[in-house]
Amino acid sequence: MEKGTLNGLVVGMVVGAAIGAGLGLLYAPQSGRKTRRDIQKQVEDIKEKAEDLGQNVKGRAEELSHTVKDRTGDFTHSLKKRAEDAGTAFTETAEKYRRKMMDSIT
Repeated sequence: MEKGTLNGLVVGMVVGAAIGAGLGLLYAPQSGRKTRRDIQKQVEDIKEKAEDLGQNVKGRAEELSHTVKDRTGDFTHSLKKRAEDAGTAFTETAEKYRRKMMDSIT
């Protein structure tokens, strides 16, 4: 999931939860003091959920980062090995033809 899409999802979830909780409390038949306490509790719950979600997203991003680094490292190592092998093969072939040329000259 792209970073912008994930951020939009998180913001949408938090805003949606806040709006839903607020509307539910405003239409509930209870005293103002109880309503304010309930609103405060809902805000704390939403904040906690947002922090948990943020930590979850951060953890997944770190896992993805490590995976990408590992795969990039593996690819780089493989590419370097192939380049070394190709260089060795080229050097051996060049030496072989040099010897043939030297043998044909003498």
